[in-house]
Amino acid sequence: MNSYGIYLLNSNSNLTIRNCEIWGGSASDGINPSTTDSADGVNGGDGLSTHDYLGSDPGGSGGQFTSDGDNIAGGNGGSVGLSVPTYNTESSSQDGYNGQPGNGPYSGTAGNGGDAGEDCAFIDDNTLAVPTLGDKEGKNGEDGSDGGNGPGGTKGLNSTYSMDGAEWRGDSGNNGTYGGNGGGGGGGGSGGGINHNGYNGFVHVLGGSGGGGGSGGGRGRGGYGGTGGGGAFSIYLYFSVTTSSIPVIYNNTCYLGRGGKGGAGGDGASGGIGGIGGLGGTGNMTWPYSDAGSGGNGGNGGDGGHGGSGGGGAGGWSIGIFTYNANSPSYHSNNVIFTSTGKEGLGGSPGHSFGYIGEYGESGIINTTYYGS
Repeated sequence: MNSYGIYLLNSNSNLTIRNCEIWGGSASDGINPSTTDSADGVNGGDGLSTHDYLGSDPGGSGGQFTSDGDNIAGGNGGSVGLSVPTYNTESSSQDGYNGQPGNGPYSGTAGNGGDAGEDCAFIDDNTLAVPTLGDKEGKNGEDGSDGGNGPGGTKGLNSTYSMDGAEWRGDSGNNGTYGGNGGGGGGGGSGGGINHNGYNGFVHVLGGSGGGGGSGGGRGRGGYGGTGGGGAFSIYLYFSVTTSSIPVIYNNTCYLGRGGKGGAGGDGASGGIGGIGGLGGTGNMTWPYSDAGSGGNGGNGGDGGHGGSGGGGAGGWSIGIFTYNANSPSYHSNNVIFTSTGKEGLGGSPGHSFGYIGEYGESGIINTTYYGS
């Protein structure tokens, strides 16, 4: 809050102030805002192990997460058993699904789903033909990329002020920028199955399904800017409209006060940690299930970027006589104004961030008079 020795609101020339000793006092410091950290991503689900072909089975679910309206889920793992295993094809297996990219500035990209494994086949009771056109193992999904860090907020300026009704306000620092959401990880591809070709009386065998990708981590919010420090004014005159009918002020001794320190910027919130990808289904240790392809692991989600910290607010002013909307005041020559007792407020410091730091606010100004409009 501001400090006023004498506060005049819409007074006119019928008022005279003379032969007074007036002190500006000490103004309050600006406000230091706060922020909270963002949520971590959600892990992907695990795939199923190799097993008999009895129909289709899904892969592990991708971690489901939405950050500030942005869907950054991980991709589902590849399913198995969509059709009968057919040698040298991906007939019974499926590629993993891509994760979801972050949307907006500094956001991470999504991981692609892993490639499915090729189906195998028995060529006699004891011999397994492995695929020649590819690997029977499902491939891992790609990791989502991390979100970028948001810039820090710019400083409050000592040359700038605003009016809140009839009250002077020092310049606040600007808010830090949000970081980017992390990208979702890709789902793992499912493993290739085995066509029994009528040997050994086995049913067809399915490979392991793919693990789900982890979701991206949520973006860190930017820290708020610190507010400007309060101003110290020995005499403060405010007029709603510009006027020439102003109080008569002479033969006074004014002692400047101390402006308040600018508020510190708020801390930039830390981005959330990306979810961990699920494990792909592995080969059952019992033959022939052990010969089927394993599913690929889901990719990890990218971490959310850290928010930039807020800029520090400007320090408060220390002024002898301040007017707003007064037409051609000339109070300086008719009063004694001591600046030695005054002190401009220091600029506020920026907040903390694991990413980018905001700027320090500028210190205020000190002057005998200031005539604003």
